[in-house]
Amino acid sequence: MKRKDLITAIAALIASAIMLSCGQNRRSEAAFASDDALIGEADVEMKLAESSNEQLVTSMAAIASDDTTRKFVRTAKLKFRVKDVLASTYDVENIAVSQGGFVLSSRIDNRIDRVTTTNVSRDSAVETTYYRLECSIALRVPAANLDRTLRDISRNIEQLEYRDIQATDVTLNIQSNSLARKRELRSAERAEQAISRARNSSGAGSSTSPEELARSSEERADAAMLNNLQLADQIAYASITVSIFQRDLLKRETLPREQSLGSYRPNLGARIADAFRDGWMMAEVLLLLIVKLWALIAMVAVGYLIWRYTRKRSGKEDRRE
Repeated sequence: MKRKDLITAIAALIASAIMLSCGQNRRSEAAFASDDALIGEADVEMKLAESSNEQLVTSMAAIASDDTTRKFVRTAKLKFRVKDVLASTYDVENIAVSQGGFVLSSRIDNRIDRVTTTNVSRDSAVETTYYRLECSIALRVPAANLDRTLRDISRNIEQLEYRDIQATDVTLNIQSNSLARKRELRSAERAEQAISRARNSSGAGSSTSPEELARSSEERADAAMLNNLQLADQIAYASITVSIFQRDLLKRETLPREQSLGSYRPNLGARIADAFRDGWMMAEVLLLLIVKLWALIAMVAVGYLIWRYTRKRSGKEDRRE
């Protein structure tokens, strides 16, 4: 009977262990499923954030138009906060190069907000510096790739401060420069003809005024051509200015603490010796003063003796009477 009870207890124990292990497996599978769900939600949130940033920085003004009759100069200005200024700076520069553009300037500044010093021991102090890293980047990218460039840059945005995208129509400016160039070329041609006629009529005579007029017209024609070339460059390549910054950082550094230096103080024996020396010097001064005043002292002594002698004599006379 005892043997049978023992076998029953062992079987119950084995069954309990099997059920416990199955429960643990189910809990672990549920935990893994929960972790996978959390990771999936984080990925979705990250993708939504990136999509939201893309919507913030993009604009129809950044998209190249199929209308070939109009010419636009496109510019974009962005300012936003990032997690790491250095990493975002390199990423923005790489994006510009990958889109066929180039970097005009890239400057990183360390803006120090304040510095505090806290004494932590008798001979040391902790200096705390609060600062913020900022970077300003100037880029040029092909105008056709402006929208794609802004979308790629948006992945660095943690908090957007502002964005300004403009497309300036310069069609009439180009036409105006072209017409001005034609006018100046015709004016220069007429001036050359006037110079030629003046030389033919007056032989070797000088015509300074028509020559200056022709030179001035040619210079203005060249300036109009250069303006059109500059506009063509601005049309072909959009300009982007990116200003980024990150949260305030702090740096702590332990420094030696400056202690005030007291004046030297000799020991008691030295001070007693100095007191004796000073007293002797005062006695010497007093003796010299007495010697210098010997005449006055002698006169006082003589006067005192005379006064005493006179007083004794008058006392004797009073007693006789």
